[in-house]
Amino acid sequence: MGTEWLLRLGGIESPEAAKLWHGAFLCVPDDAVVRPEGGWIAADLPAMRVVDESGEELGTGVSLEELPAGDAILCRSKDGHEIFLPLVGDFRCEVDAAAKVIRASRELWDALLP
Repeated sequence: MGTEWLLRLGGIESPEAAKLWHGAFLCVPDDAVVRPEGGWIAADLPAMRVVDESGEELGTGVSLEELPAGDAILCRSKDGHEIFLPLVGDFRCEVDAAAKVIRASRELWDALLP
């Protein structure tokens, strides 16, 4: 999904010891995070509104999810339904970190709602 980091942590000296940490999250204070220019991190998503092309609010971001078809943002509609918005492909949504919004096609949003 972007730049990946290679970390070496003290006390983890073998592949077997490192395997215990596979999939773990590294948590740091928000003010210590360096976001890519114009970029965002998964922790930003719950604070973001989901809007359509006209700016109408559709819901809120919840979390970043890895799906078989690629990364997606789990969103919650205003009436509580959860849907996944793709971050890859022709129908991908746009994350605007500066405006703190996720822009999605209204047509796609309506098609994904139950």
